[in-house]
Amino acid sequence: MSESTAYVSRPRPLATVYSRFFWDGARRGELLIQHCTACSRFAHPPGPICPSCGSQEIAPVAVSGRGTLHSFCLIHHVFHPAFKDQVPYFVARVELQEQKGLFLVANLRNCPRDGARVGLPLRVLFETVGEDVLPQFEPALSFETVAP
Repeated sequence: MSESTAYVSRPRPLATVYSRFFWDGARRGELLIQHCTACSRFAHPPGPICPSCGSQEIAPVAVSGRGTLHSFCLIHHVFHPAFKDQVPYFVARVELQEQKGLFLVANLRNCPRDGARVGLPLRVLFETVGEDVLPQFEPALSFETVAP
């Protein structure tokens, strides 16, 4: 089998002691984010302490999965051979509605190229890729029902 026809597996998310809850929640269709009981702030990416107050009193909490498009890129370059059939695709920075400044980076799905705009309301969807379930986002409103 030549290198050009060989199957290349997609890179898998790394579940660490701090992020395992995130990936386990995704498999159940839940978007879980660390929440600090000391200062009531959310924190992402997950870690051992609250980045706002330094408390170790943090635990995963299910959030709504709703947010707004804060920024995005339309990727045209193939950065890994496993993605060669997927370009172009959107990578989005999503601000979750639970807290100003709480961001997730994920793919933006089901959005036409000219439909992405800063401030676009989004909702989470969970995509199964091999053994993994990945949180992705899509427009909260259908483009067919929105007037131009």
